[in-house]
Amino acid sequence: MLDAVVRLQPDVMLLDFSLPGGLTAFDVCRRLKITTPAVKVVALTAHDDPDIRRAASEAGFSGFVWKLEAPSALLSTIQTVVGHSGDR
Repeated sequence: MLDAVVRLQPDVMLLDFSLPGGLTAFDVCRRLKITTPAVKVVALTAHDDPDIRRAASEAGFSGFVWKLEAPSALLSTIQTVVGHSGDR
């Protein structure tokens, strides 16, 4: 996953907090901010907790979306972190 982000250099990456294996989403975000600082990372999580939001911000996430609000909040969050107003 990290190699693909480095190679493709997307504007934004949506990172689910439910990751298999040993790395946490916080670890992945920290690594991405070192290797690809221009990539905006948006957290997608089932936990809507102020402490998790604060930890996500400290880890370098550019945005945060609670899964229950994703249908209405995901697009606007992505547009906000990449600096688009949504107008086409």
